[in-house]
Amino acid sequence: RKGPGGSQFAALRRRRAALLLQAGARGMRDRRRVRHLHNCARRIQQKERYRRLLRAKAPMIEALIIIQRIWRGTREREVLTERLENLNKMPAYAKGYLWRNCQSKRYETAATDIQRIYRGLCNREATITEFIQATYLQAWWRGKREQLRFQKVVTARWKLRGL
Repeated sequence: RKGPGGSQFAALRRRRAALLLQAGARGMRDRRRVRHLHNCARRIQQKERYRRLLRAKAPMIEALIIIQRIWRGTREREVLTERLENLNKMPAYAKGYLWRNCQSKRYETAATDIQRIYRGLCNREATITEFIQATYLQAWWRGKREQLRFQKVVTARWKLRGL
């Protein structure tokens, strides 16, 4: 506007427009900051809830793992027993095979056959004895370990009853 006070009026309008823009920018900045703080608080609360959930479920998870170990150990012992039985049958199979297939040569090479059979039998017995000793040692160790795990299961059950 032209005339008296026209430049003052234009300056006043520019000032009001600047103030309006600044207020809008400050409001947007403040809303963005509040949204960011809200998201941070939500993340912290989620992590805390998850941590509490894990802490509450830890005894049940531990009991579950112990039960799985006991079950897998039982299965493996059954497989090991079957393998040991098969290993004990091997000398009888070998003896039967020698009897059937070497009967005609028996008189010609009797001494070497007897020595070979005796040495093979001794070696198999030594192997079986070592295997049995290792099995007993493993069974003893696993038994002790299972006793400790069973104590943990009992403790876990008492803890679960107290929840």
